[in-house]
Amino acid sequence: AKVHSVQKIGSPVVASLINGASPIAEGAMIASYSVKKSAKKSLLPTSVTEFLKETLVRLWGLALILSFVAFIAAFISYNVSDPSWNNVVEGTASNLLGLAGSHGADLLILSLGLGAYILVLPLLTWGGRVISLRGLSYIFMHLIMLPLLVICATVTLSTLPIFDSWPLENIGLGGFLGQMFLGYIQSFIAWT
Repeated sequence: AKVHSVQKIGSPVVASLINGASPIAEGAMIASYSVKKSAKKSLLPTSVTEFLKETLVRLWGLALILSFVAFIAAFISYNVSDPSWNNVVEGTASNLLGLAGSHGADLLILSLGLGAYILVLPLLTWGGRVISLRGLSYIFMHLIMLPLLVICATVTLSTLPIFDSWPLENIGLGGFLGQMFLGYIQSFIAWT
């Protein structure tokens, strides 16, 4: 009879009072009941919550892809005569992203050359994986290997001849970092 009355009332506090539980056990039951109730309560249905989570994740992936597109637009519209840290001139920047694009492109193209494209390429692939909800497996391995890949690319690009439309006269396709590392490699080979 006691069990039926507890099930009708449905409260663990009432059940503990009916069954004659101690005040300590009663407090533990109240605490566990409130935790369970708060964990089950949700402002939105589960399907709406999951949809919002997936939408936010996909928006993050879209932001990665848009960052890649912005970098590529800045690199393509790079002009040596734009205002930057190396070139102080009056006027506006002809870069598609304005002054920020001219500064960023100048820094990356001077230092990495065409290796700057390789540096930002993972933004596109990571964004695609995030949008498709496949996740970024081995992201830490990618982040560790990316600088090594970029350095190898800049050294390799530094060995290639400069083509006519290359905007930098004294710096090769691998930027000054590629030339510097290539010089270290050449001096090490000559030393051994």
